[in-house]
Amino acid sequence: MVFVGLFLKSIFLILLLSAFFFIGIILYLYVRVKKITKTFNSKSTRRSTNKSQPTNEHVYDERPESQAKRKIFAKDEGEYVDFEEEKN
Repeated sequence: MVFVGLFLKSIFLILLLSAFFFIGIILYLYVRVKKITKTFNSKSTRRSTNKSQPTNEHVYDERPESQAKRKIFAKDEGEYVDFEEEKN
């Protein structure tokens, strides 16, 4: 009879500890998902508010005119090269 009582107590303790463990895991996952959701929402609101607000910033090119109007590519590079079709 004593063994049955101890057996039932040990099963009860194991079930109680398991319940606390699973509740802890569920709470941890809930807090993580809530934090990720909050981070995502704050980034998306910040992005949408940035698009809707006009900025009064202007970009000024302060380089000398000779540097500002120079070509970036040489005549034999990139799009400046004349296309010649090869004959076979």
